[in-house]
Amino acid sequence: MSTLGVTRHLSKKEESVSAIDTMLVVIERIQWMQFSGPDDPELKSVRHVNNGLMRAGLGREMHDWRPGQVPDFATIRMSVRYGPGQTEASVLADLEREMSALAKEDSRIETEVVSRKREGLPPPREFRVGRDEPIVKAAVDAYERILGEAPPVGAVTPYRYYGSDASHLQHLAGAKGIVCGAGGKYNTMPDERVELSQFYACTRVYALAAQTICG
Repeated sequence: MSTLGVTRHLSKKEESVSAIDTMLVVIERIQWMQFSGPDDPELKSVRHVNNGLMRAGLGREMHDWRPGQVPDFATIRMSVRYGPGQTEASVLADLEREMSALAKEDSRIETEVVSRKREGLPPPREFRVGRDEPIVKAAVDAYERILGEAPPVGAVTPYRYYGSDASHLQHLAGAKGIVCGAGGKYNTMPDERVELSQFYACTRVYALAAQTICG
């Protein structure tokens, strides 16, 4: 996502449009916009957007050597999490619709919306398995027998925001499965790890579930 402005020297700032100023308006709008899709509360809970990078400067090269000049180009990179009933195309359409509406409200705002292709990776797809599938029932039963309590099932926080190979295995290989593993306390941290007690419990759950599925 980029914003285009009009550059002038700060001595004529009133004649300019700062791409940074308009980008701040865009970011605020994106944070609160509603993406279209099924209104099921569990599916809506998966939707999330994060602005992970912002750059700005003069021209599309974003030169930064002259801070006395008003920047005419700013860009952000976002990561969007979306669920069943939504696609990359629907998310892009929602963004473009919202930016078009924002431009009508604020004549300074001119935007470009571009989707970056992930090199060497298949397109992202949702991962969803019915709760009555044998693999789900087997895993839940194994979890309860090993740990003595019912496991969380469904779009569980924070795991619903993670990426994994599960969707590729489901859509490309036709393999139904679940995302279930040890840990969670140290996930996405620099010293990511799992506690040994959880690791041992997890291997027992896997073994018992596999025994149930494979007979």
